[in-house]
Amino acid sequence: WAWLDGDRTAALAAMAAAIAAAPPTRRGRLRARRAAWLDSLGEHHTAAAERAIIPIEDPAWAGTPP
Repeated sequence: WAWLDGDRTAALAAMAAAIAAAPPTRRGRLRARRAAWLDSLGEHHTAAAERAIIPIEDPAWAGTPP
């Protein structure tokens, strides 16, 4: 909800915590969402780094970024 409320910093921190708490095989969707948020803030390099981890941690996730 923090993202929708405009608190970008809190949203990114909450998503990072959610990613850390999730088992690696369930992190693909979370990382993709966080990468999309980072892209919207112009943090393209950081977003690309998030996306690069997805196939390593969660190879079964074949979704597209939200």
